[in-house]
Amino acid sequence: MESNDRKKLIRSTYESSTLNNEKGIVFISALAILAVLTLLGVVAVTSTTTDIKISSNYKKSKQAFYAAESGVEFKYNQLKTLLNRTTGNSLQLDSIAGLDMEGYTFNDIGTYTPTTTGTMTTGNFTGLTSLGQTYTITSTASLTGTNTAKAQVTLLVDDNLIPLFQFAVFYEDDLEILPGQDMTISGSRIHSNSDIYFAAEASKTLSIDSITSSAGNIFNYRKDYPLSTMTGTVEFKDGSGVYQSMAGLDSTSVSPDWHSESLLRWDGNVKSQEHGINQLNLPLPESNTAIDIIKPGDTLDPAGSSESQELLEGRYYWKAGLRIINGQAYDKDGTIVDLTDGGTNPNPLSNETFYDQREGKDVTITTVDVTKLQTSSNATTALNNAPITGEPGILYIQESAADTGVRLINGDTLDTDPSKLPNGFTVASENPVYVQGDYNVANNPASIAADAITILSNDWNDSNSNTSSKPLSSRIASNSTFNAAIITGHVETTVGSQYSGGLENFPRFLENWSSATLTYSGSLVSLWQSAQATGNWAYGGNVYTAPTRNWSYGIDINNLPPGTPSVRQIQKGEWLSVY
Repeated sequence: MESNDRKKLIRSTYESSTLNNEKGIVFISALAILAVLTLLGVVAVTSTTTDIKISSNYKKSKQAFYAAESGVEFKYNQLKTLLNRTTGNSLQLDSIAGLDMEGYTFNDIGTYTPTTTGTMTTGNFTGLTSLGQTYTITSTASLTGTNTAKAQVTLLVDDNLIPLFQFAVFYEDDLEILPGQDMTISGSRIHSNSDIYFAAEASKTLSIDSITSSAGNIFNYRKDYPLSTMTGTVEFKDGSGVYQSMAGLDSTSVSPDWHSESLLRWDGNVKSQEHGINQLNLPLPESNTAIDIIKPGDTLDPAGSSESQELLEGRYYWKAGLRIINGQAYDKDGTIVDLTDGGTNPNPLSNETFYDQREGKDVTITTVDVTKLQTSSNATTALNNAPITGEPGILYIQESAADTGVRLINGDTLDTDPSKLPNGFTVASENPVYVQGDYNVANNPASIAADAITILSNDWNDSNSNTSSKPLSSRIASNSTFNAAIITGHVETTVGSQYSGGLENFPRFLENWSSATLTYSGSLVSLWQSAQATGNWAYGGNVYTAPTRNWSYGIDINNLPPGTPSVRQIQKGEWLSVY
């Protein structure tokens, strides 16, 4: 009995001890688990806090980066606006205010690399020679307050001055090429700062072997009568040199899409604003327009001029070593020049009047005999003693009276003798200019800038156009050669009624050229609407008939005409994110 009781007591004591031990283990385990959970919670909270901090810092750094990028973009847009109207210099970046944005401070730095001549290697005008300079814009943006996030972004800006006569055709306003006969344009480039209209008469072909760009749109129809149909062929060469027809593909095309299909069809040789083509502008003050480059200055002596530096550099008047104003010749300083060399040289100037059938009025002409001008030592001395803003070989001539013009005769030979015109010859006038007979047959550097330019053949005779009643049959043109780059104006097309005459009639005519050929080599540039010769284009009747056009691009980029203007191309280069 006692033995059994003892066994029960021992068993009870053991069971109680075992239970107490198990309770201790559970408690310890619970504490351990709680500790682990607490640690995990602390780690999770710490990790979350860290993640939040990291996320916040990343957000702040990205905000700083975007702010710095905005600072660069802000300064670039201001620089671009400024450079489009002025010449480049190292002070311009410093004159541009930085971006003002709440919550940020900016530290902007701009540097400038002086002009160098070279070939453009990027952008839509790759391959052209330019006077290039580079601006470096660096913007550092810092958040205000306790956050020290900061970012720095740098942008290189390529600023290129492109000599205009690298273009076979360059138009400021709408360009129209709508020939009634087969026509080929080859070499260099065609560009318009506005729209371009291409079309050809039935059974005729307009062939273009020039890289073509428009800062506006490109259309395959007439501007004056948009709904009319010209069924001739318009074709451009692709990258392999094979002509591919326009066949209705233009900026209005939706299917196929103009943007992509034009790139496929012509391998990037035909582009519009949809492909990033932008305007190329003369570096003139904002208050001035392109026609101001042929206007006279405000005084004879540049030392007394109140005009801006951009006008002093842009006007042909200020570039010229010899100026003829209302029949009187002056040198660059405003000193009178005797073109007869004291009476030993025949006077190269004379005055005549004839009837311009297109203008419908008599025009009083100051005629310059180019051969006689070259034999005047006083004239050639002045021509070759150019002002600091010009180049040797520039003649500026102007008549201030109404219904006046300038005529060049006997200009078949431009003498490159060092004492004559070794650098070429440029004539500029705010008046209409008439070129009579062969001009610059050897194709030396030459250019003419004027309100309008009319070509008169070798057989022109004033007596055959001395009254409005003289018929076209009395003015029969003969084969003639004209080699010079020209900058001039045209009379704008009026939709629904009046055609400008287009590129094919850009140089004007007053004769029956039906049996004659005009051989032309140069560059055709229209920068304005004519202000003096404003008569509308008219074909046939008593005005003119067109020549056979043997035209080509003929400018040596390494030997440009004196005073060749440049247009500006500004584009973004390399972006750099420093931190």
